[in-house]
Amino acid sequence: MVIQHNLPSMFSQRQLGITTGIKKKSTEKLSSGYRINRAADDAAGLAISEKMRRQIRGMTQNLDNIQEGVSFCQIADGYLQEVHEMIQRVNELGVKGATDTLTSDDRSYIDMEVQDIKEEMQRIFNVASYNEMLIFRVPYSPTVMLNQEPYDTQLFYGSQGQIGGLEFNNIRYNIDELNAKGMNLDANGVALTDNDAQFALYDGELVHLRLSQGQSLEDVRRVYHWSADNNGVYINEQLASTWADLGISGSGHDAGIHTFTYRSMDVSFTVPEGDKIPEMILGLNGDGITPSATWDLSVSGVTTRNVMDFLSSVTLSANEGNEGYFDHDFVLSVSPTGLSMMDRTDGSGTSQVSNWSSFSNVGDPIAHDVTHSNFPIVDWGLDIDGNDASQITFDTEAVYNYTSKDPKLPVSFDFKLADVSSLADVMASANNTAFTNEISCPASFSYRGSDDEHRTTDGTALTIYNVRLTENNNDAYRLQRDYGRNFDTNAALSGQITWRSQYVDGSETDHTDPVSGQVTEIGRTTSSDAPADFYYHDADTDTYWKYDETKTTTEIQSRKQAIYKWTKDYDVIYDGTLGTADMKDDVERITVGYTQTKSGSFTTTVVNYDYSNAVQITDPQEIQDLIDSGVEFKDSFKDNPDPVEVAGDDATDITEMDDGLISKMHTFVAEGESDDDNYGFAFEHTITYNKIINGTGGQSNLNLSFIGPATRAFVPLSHTNTIAEHDFMNVKVNPPEKNLVIQASPDS
Repeated sequence: MVIQHNLPSMFSQRQLGITTGIKKKSTEKLSSGYRINRAADDAAGLAISEKMRRQIRGMTQNLDNIQEGVSFCQIADGYLQEVHEMIQRVNELGVKGATDTLTSDDRSYIDMEVQDIKEEMQRIFNVASYNEMLIFRVPYSPTVMLNQEPYDTQLFYGSQGQIGGLEFNNIRYNIDELNAKGMNLDANGVALTDNDAQFALYDGELVHLRLSQGQSLEDVRRVYHWSADNNGVYINEQLASTWADLGISGSGHDAGIHTFTYRSMDVSFTVPEGDKIPEMILGLNGDGITPSATWDLSVSGVTTRNVMDFLSSVTLSANEGNEGYFDHDFVLSVSPTGLSMMDRTDGSGTSQVSNWSSFSNVGDPIAHDVTHSNFPIVDWGLDIDGNDASQITFDTEAVYNYTSKDPKLPVSFDFKLADVSSLADVMASANNTAFTNEISCPASFSYRGSDDEHRTTDGTALTIYNVRLTENNNDAYRLQRDYGRNFDTNAALSGQITWRSQYVDGSETDHTDPVSGQVTEIGRTTSSDAPADFYYHDADTDTYWKYDETKTTTEIQSRKQAIYKWTKDYDVIYDGTLGTADMKDDVERITVGYTQTKSGSFTTTVVNYDYSNAVQITDPQEIQDLIDSGVEFKDSFKDNPDPVEVAGDDATDITEMDDGLISKMHTFVAEGESDDDNYGFAFEHTITYNKIINGTGGQSNLNLSFIGPATRAFVPLSHTNTIAEHDFMNVKVNPPEKNLVIQASPDS
């Protein structure tokens, strides 16, 4: 085999290709003007060259951008120049209209032109644009007012005093669930980094939260966004109001303030004259220059709420099935599982538990308020469950009803729960809540004697008071039951009280000493003699005197009395019945007293000398003549003699019995019971000693008529604890801000 070749030709071809390539590169450099056209020419040089080329081209575009900005400003300035001319024209027309050479018609024409100019200025403000971007007009700025607490944003507790997470539209997200949605919080709800998280609820509602590093969930801000389309206005991507609900026709004649309510927020915005629905949509959504407005909701303060409020109760009637424990003490038993009733009187334990998940309110049954309905108590925020539509938790204004499952005692009441409270808070607040133990058992009690008065058959007075059988309380219920009342009927109970007396042999006591005595003046007689001369010699001064001497005699008649006593003892024995209750033997020991009086009369004579009209005798001869005539000068005055008593005959002794009244209080009790525990009523028997000694006894009839059934209102005695609720009532509107960025840097 022979291989044929042409090596010289192949070599020549190779050399020609090399020469051609060299010429090609040279020609390329000459034609492009660049030394480096590709990386193969100079890799490092090409990188430097391309960087410079990028900067050069970027700077060239910067000049174009700046020129576009200048053009934007020139267009805006042109619009403003036109407005300026219009303002000058308005000023000119104002000066013109001020002169008195014009008529009213002339001024009306001037006003028409001014109004047209104003409309044109407003039109320029609304339509002035550059590259289809509005220059002056900004999107709508809302006014947000809170008319009550916005229950769609709330902070709740996971345990007592410990923040558990946030609640949106009554759906709880605990801290772990919030972290799963983009937050970065520690176990106490404190931000570990700056947080700006957005996520959607089960129904698509947007939740936008902001929290700075180091802040607690108490400082969280929820950002509300609004937008619009042909259907209406949306908040957080949920339709809040249709155009028709806002009263907007879209004809361009809807200028003014329009308001709608989203949850508990009243949101208002102003529509300029001439805006139709497309302009309104643009006003709410924002344009290419200005984004739409937003508003923040944050904590404004703290309100103290009751963890659990009891609102109503149920009234039950006693009957044969429940009369045995109708008056027992019941308490509410609260557990992580639910609610139940406990009989605290006999420790019978709890009735069947009503689980938390079984409570689903239907609004306020009194006010017929369905706004706060359909909030089952499902999620206390303890579980990580994704929080779908079924995980709706309770609401502060939601009314729930509990009804005991015991058919004999269907206790029922309504209650509310603070929507921020934890399960631990509710348990601590409501567990062992007692119920009022007041029972109403209306009855009429009467007592009659033979004369249809409040007396016994012997005529003595019988007064009954403190009738515990007819009072509306537990004692009356228990007494009626113990006295034999059948609570299935309204039959009356009847009975009587009897009394008799019995002398206690050997009980007589004699008193020989008087227990009292007294003297009583019953009359007096007074007589006086004619004045006589009385001569007196004062030996100390050796003087002689003459007096008028008068003698007065008084006779006093008196009576004296001494009282002696002795006693006898009698037992007054009471007995009685009322229904099936027998009165215990009640004995009163009565001491009856007798009196003896000794009396007599006596007369007392009292003599009194009185001296007056003293005259001194100074003539010695006269004194001697008186002595010679037989006058005796006394050296002292006469003393008054002691009274003289002259006794008469004593009266006959009188012995008689005291006829005073005795009044004793007794209680009527059920057989075998003590007075302190179970007396039904008290009575007072007023009787004389004479009837005790000589009477045979008596009786009074009793009747207890039941006016209606015994009922009991089971009202919870609230001892609820309070909890601090963070009020998300602080609103801060973030109005739209018009910004225009002119890119004037060679790099992006």
